[in-house]
Amino acid sequence: MSWRCRVFSKWVSVIIVFVIIAALAIPLPGEAATYSDLQKKNEQLEQQKKATQQQLSEVKSKTQDAFQALVELQSQIEKLEQQSSSLVQRRQLLEEQIATLDSQIKDLEKTIEEERANLEQTLVTMYKWQKVAPSALVLVVTSSVNPELATYALEKVLTNQNDKLESYEDNVAKLQAKRKEIAEAKNEVAQTIESLQTQLATLQSKYDERESLYAQLKKEQNKYASQLAMIEQQQREVSAEIQRMLSSTKLSSNANSSGFIKPMSGMVTSPFGWRINPLTGRGKDFHTGIDVANQYGTPIKASRTGVVIWAGWKTGYGLCVIIDHQDGYGTVYAHMSRIAVKSGQKVSAGTVVGYEGSTGWATGPHLHFEIRIQGEPTNPAKFVQF
Repeated sequence: MSWRCRVFSKWVSVIIVFVIIAALAIPLPGEAATYSDLQKKNEQLEQQKKATQQQLSEVKSKTQDAFQALVELQSQIEKLEQQSSSLVQRRQLLEEQIATLDSQIKDLEKTIEEERANLEQTLVTMYKWQKVAPSALVLVVTSSVNPELATYALEKVLTNQNDKLESYEDNVAKLQAKRKEIAEAKNEVAQTIESLQTQLATLQSKYDERESLYAQLKKEQNKYASQLAMIEQQQREVSAEIQRMLSSTKLSSNANSSGFIKPMSGMVTSPFGWRINPLTGRGKDFHTGIDVANQYGTPIKASRTGVVIWAGWKTGYGLCVIIDHQDGYGTVYAHMSRIAVKSGQKVSAGTVVGYEGSTGWATGPHLHFEIRIQGEPTNPAKFVQF
């Protein structure tokens, strides 16, 4: 099988949320931090990171929704403001028309008063002349001595003045009717403007609420983004600490590269190195260990003395055990059906650590066995004869 990350340098993704950036490991009382300690810490932080990423994703989605709502409300507000502005201009035009009509009506009413005064003066004059010297009146009006013709002329004068007066009054009535029509149109426009102003006030209130929500969501988004940045920073620090711990266990000049025993007897079904992917049947991947097959449930033994730094499930590996031999060497035992040791337990060569199985990415029961030096996989066949 293929393992694409270093066992001793990348146990799990390291993260933190809502925790104090302090110690990078979780040391036991009186003891230095171990791989197991860091591993437990990373598992807890991984859960917190996923939760924070989920929260950040949800807040981003809500922030985008709130922003879109603001855009739509702003568009509605601008549309109503344009309508309101157009109606205000319309109202102003109607008011100007009303003012013009009022001026015309006023002028006509003045003219009517003047014409009435003239008519009254004419009647008074005619009355006086008829009493004093009717013949003289006839001469003044008609330049004729024919009384009948004089009477006709006087009636004609009165009729013309009366017709003119009635024409003026008709014009006034028409202007007043037109003024009433325009005033009614103006009132309708005013009512529409008032309705639009009410709608604008409602929309503006909604906009203010959405704007407040958007600001709150942006603040919350920035908070989660900041926490995520802190997580990534601690992730780098923890990775550096793991690297430092690995560097402190460099191979010494007298390190014994031998002393490994077979973890389990059986047939080698897949050697170390490049191979066709056994799961897909196509494509090549690098096999970081040796696969040994035996009967399901066959005991698996520690190949060398060391400390168990992992005893549990790993993606791809299924149930597996990792042993640190404290001198730069490490061994991996994968696809077990059952684990027989615990993380942090010291084991001797030959101690049963688990039983053969097919958990994880496996096509059948077998042991996937790795030997790593400073985290780098090496060919187990160089150390153990199967």
